[in-house]
Amino acid sequence: MYKITEIQDVSRPICKRYVAHVEVDKKNKTAVKRMIEDAAEEVRKSNNPVHVVWLYVWRKGKLMCRTMWVDKTFTEAPLPKPLKFNDHIGEIGIVWM
Repeated sequence: MYKITEIQDVSRPICKRYVAHVEVDKKNKTAVKRMIEDAAEEVRKSNNPVHVVWLYVWRKGKLMCRTMWVDKTFTEAPLPKPLKFNDHIGEIGIVWM
């Protein structure tokens, strides 16, 4: 189970970008990756349009990972450079701490 504790709109004039903080209750990476997918989808559905979603995933007050999803079809403005990912799930890059 996860809970989105905060969503910040950090958009540029053309590029819609959101940062969300997510609290998870599992430590298992496979379970957390499923929660990351669900949380990113929730952010995308609750804010329209969305071109970039960053998640900060926390467990018991400790940062577990950062993630980044980018709409690859968006070409109207420069997108942020990707993080140095060490994992991924679908189109979401993950940096485990």
